[in-house]
Amino acid sequence: MITSGRLVFNSSLDHILLSSNKSINLNAQESINIDADTTIIESGKVYLGSIGADQPLLLGGVTVDVLNQLIDNLESFMSICATTTGLPQLAPLNEIAQTVGNNLANIQKELDKIKSKDIFTT
Repeated sequence: MITSGRLVFNSSLDHILLSSNKSINLNAQESINIDADTTIIESGKVYLGSIGADQPLLLGGVTVDVLNQLIDNLESFMSICATTTGLPQLAPLNEIAQTVGNNLANIQKELDKIKSKDIFTT
């Protein structure tokens, strides 16, 4: 055990390596800071928040692909609904289908903006 006002480990030529058979715990009263151009975490599972975290993260690229497929299908359906004629009762359907179709196109343009530019997973 080492106790001091401040500890500095500096490697001017190579790495600092920490290894343990069970775990390495980093604990601080205020914050833990990692400053690097690239940060890689290799692990079978990563829990953010606590070990009890039970909400899975979505894969950004896959999610955007699925949403694009959904929007494409809805746009096709809205196009048919917007142009179906023959009955006066269809006029409200035509109008709302046109509006929904336009909104879907705008949503689809925004999808790539929801993907992180800095955080990636496999």
